[in-house]
Amino acid sequence: MTISNGNCAFTSSFNIENPQWELVAISEPALCKNENGYVDLTIDGIAMGLSFLWNTGETTEDIADLANGIYSVTATDIFNCSRTTSAEVVEASSALTINQDFIEGSSMEQLEPNYFLDTETGSIGISINGNQPPFSFAWSNGATSEDIANLASGTYTVTVTDGKGCQVMRSFFCSYF
Repeated sequence: MTISNGNCAFTSSFNIENPQWELVAISEPALCKNENGYVDLTIDGIAMGLSFLWNTGETTEDIADLANGIYSVTATDIFNCSRTTSAEVVEASSALTINQDFIEGSSMEQLEPNYFLDTETGSIGISINGNQPPFSFAWSNGATSEDIANLASGTYTVTVTDGKGCQVMRSFFCSYF
């Protein structure tokens, strides 16, 4: 480069090097066949004015609500230097299980020699093993608590949903005693 004012000239040279930066992509799995995985992109080094283009068409730094698959991104800085990386979002299953803690049968009350009445005194207690609280409960009788009581004899089914949307179902039979 030369700078001149007519009488004097100053000449200097310098090198412009490519910016030193890299992309690092970290993925989180999609749980229970849901589209809830994501890729978190970080920049290692100094980069200015980055733009992003994912193979999905997204133009944000991070992408979310992903099914399992491979996702690639190209980031371009203000000097038109580009870096490309990819990450795989895997499908992870939930370790969600329903354990039976207790079942107490409903009692029968004899009203007449051949007529019995179910007193609806049965109850079912469960516990949940899983690592994604909070848990919600939906019983076939409309109850939404973990344990249910005041049951007539019969079959009761519970669907448990964890904090990531994974579901598991189990049925229990409450009998007479």
